[in-house]
Amino acid sequence: MSKKQDSYYFQNFIDCADYACQAARMLKDTVGQFDVSSLSRRLDEIHEIEHAADQKKHELLNILVKAFITPIEREDILQVSNNLDDMVDKIEDVVIKLYYNRVTAVRPDVPRFVDMLIRCCEEVRALMNDFADFKRSKTLHDHIIRRRRPTSCSSTRCTPSTTAARTRWRSSPGGRSTFILKSASTPANTSPTSLKASS
Repeated sequence: MSKKQDSYYFQNFIDCADYACQAARMLKDTVGQFDVSSLSRRLDEIHEIEHAADQKKHELLNILVKAFITPIEREDILQVSNNLDDMVDKIEDVVIKLYYNRVTAVRPDVPRFVDMLIRCCEEVRALMNDFADFKRSKTLHDHIIRRRRPTSCSSTRCTPSTTAARTRWRSSPGGRSTFILKSASTPANTSPTSLKASS
């Protein structure tokens, strides 16, 4: 296969990672200047990004199914493409849930977590750029090592604050889930409020 055809796959990865960066920045705009009345417009905008990312993925699949030789294993190409597409889908899911759950306000620490998300997406994009050039294997290795270190989490204080509500899902018999709401200030001997939700 020619180098031009080889480069197509890697450029597709870079483009899809860039869509994830665009979606993350749009999510930052959404939660940074949160306005319920603009959620419908934001949802349309982020859906356009997700649709463009899907188109890139479908283009790659159409090329892949016809290719005789690929620069890396077909399964690996498909896995990377799926993972990059999932990044954009998950970011869009956040805006969808804000809209359909009729969220009226976001906590003040949410934009900091979205900042971390943006940095992660940008790191993946840089990783895809280095992946496109095997000669820069040392740089590629550095990106992988950096991604394995959870250094950013400590700076945003991932532990829940003492006044914030903590939530979790737990499975229960019969294929149902129980949604537990418990204030961090609630004494240990007080039973939390339970809301039934179908799984």
